[in-house]
Amino acid sequence: MNNTEIVGSIAGDDTVLIVCRTEKIAKEFVEKLSKLVKSDDR
Repeated sequence: MNNTEIVGSIAGDDTVLIVCRTEKIAKEFVEKLSKLVKSDDR
């Protein structure tokens, strides 16, 4: 995943932290990620 709006990320066994450039971008990213998870959750 190549996103210029992501500043950084870190992950553990069951947790992921993604830091976005702005709150607006973060909200849009959450929507994209939610759609991706829902489409895979058949």
